[in-house]
Amino acid sequence: LENYDTHEEITGTFTYESSNPNVATVNNGVITPVSQTGVTVITVTHSSGVVGQISVTVKQAGDERIATPMVAGGKDHAVALLDNGEVWTWGLNNYGQLGDGKTANTSFPVKVLIPDGEKAKYVGAGENVTYAVTTEGYVYAWGSNTYGMLGLGTTDTTAHHTPARVQTRTSTGVLVDLANIARIDAGENHVLALTNDGHVYAWGNNAYGQLGNGDTSASNQTFKDSDTPVGVFTAQQVYRGESAATNDYWYIQDVIDISAGTNFSVALKADGTVWTWGLNNLYQLGINDTMTRPVPMQVWAGASSADETYIKNIVDIDAGYGHTVALATDGTMYSWGYNN
Repeated sequence: LENYDTHEEITGTFTYESSNPNVATVNNGVITPVSQTGVTVITVTHSSGVVGQISVTVKQAGDERIATPMVAGGKDHAVALLDNGEVWTWGLNNYGQLGDGKTANTSFPVKVLIPDGEKAKYVGAGENVTYAVTTEGYVYAWGSNTYGMLGLGTTDTTAHHTPARVQTRTSTGVLVDLANIARIDAGENHVLALTNDGHVYAWGNNAYGQLGNGDTSASNQTFKDSDTPVGVFTAQQVYRGESAATNDYWYIQDVIDISAGTNFSVALKADGTVWTWGLNNLYQLGINDTMTRPVPMQVWAGASSADETYIKNIVDIDAGYGHTVALATDGTMYSWGYNN
């Protein structure tokens, strides 16, 4: 060894110690993995009293992190995503929302029966229903199917006890797997899905226009065409509403974040603007009135600015029961809606 500054040889002796010898041992400077995976800190002490430390992580061969761990809570159950892409759930299971093929409640985590070869990268939970987005961008749903919350492309509202892929319709009416999804967010009885290229899909209850498909009737929560006049429950792309008045594209775009409240929806666009749609009885849409909207509307600046019509420079959003909060680039927090 040599001095980093002078490049002179360092004399004296060194001792080595591993903080977790079950993970790795060290002898004469040689680190040897043992039986466990994990992290250990190697402390190197020179006879002069100088001490240094390095952190060593030991993994199994092929043990690469697939997902960022996260948890989400539903009405009476919870879901957790592990870094290896596995999904675990616990709590109430009367609709099969735990996804283990059973309906027995559990106070401890059980592994969700995601099909072999599939790994998750994002999870969400609604009222008695659970979702997982796979690394390939598909969405699996299981549990209660009230309001077509599973989005399986049928007229059936029967609960499912194991995961099934959410469906959507192409422009020609063909039923296909919903794909290219980055993340999802579940409200009480509807769910939003954000694509990797900034579009938004929604399915579930539409009694207040929270699906953003231009209608406020519950009957429009299903997809209808000449081949399926009764309608099937599928993911539908959210309309642009007032968000793209300068072009002829029908659907909202350039979205970077989504949040589903109780019967209303919120989207954050790449330009820092915020858009809302759905129930508005508590001013939760932030548009200075209480009229329900079935398509996205831009949130007003209101009392937050005397110079701007609309709120801007937003980097994060979160919707609650009847209100929304937003974080701006300068750290300022904004909120609107229910304030009892």
